[in-house]
Amino acid sequence: MRFGRTAFLCAVAVVTATLGLLPSSSVAAANGDPLVRVENAKLVKGGGEAIVTARIIWNREGIADPAEPMVVGDVRLLAVVGPNARARLLKSSSRTLEREPVQEVRFVLSSPAALDAIRKGNRVVLTASQHGPAAAGETTTRTFVTVTQLQVGQP
Repeated sequence: MRFGRTAFLCAVAVVTATLGLLPSSSVAAANGDPLVRVENAKLVKGGGEAIVTARIIWNREGIADPAEPMVVGDVRLLAVVGPNARARLLKSSSRTLEREPVQEVRFVLSSPAALDAIRKGNRVVLTASQHGPAAAGETTTRTFVTVTQLQVGQP
């Protein structure tokens, strides 16, 4: 009985010490705070076009991480279309983040195919992904992703 209590207290001490060593970005994620913030995201339709705007606050700790600098930011506008719920890429951008960790996004949709993809009943989302540089075909070891819904789709 005494060994069990001692082992439990040691385990609690190790877990507490380990959590204290985690980067604050991990703590933010554990608290439910997004590691990449998307603010004021809007989809406005009218006049034969649609405009998507948003402000993205990229994770500065990820950018400054000397072990694995997360210096690439990708933004994608997607519509979930049709009965099979296939995601259709409508617009995208990619940039390096070292000099500008805040990004204003503006996508203009005017093609009939894009406007059809965002019609009522189709879900529309904006994704912001932050990661380290990777050559074509390679994957990264970690990526921070935030998905913001701009329009609700069919249940």
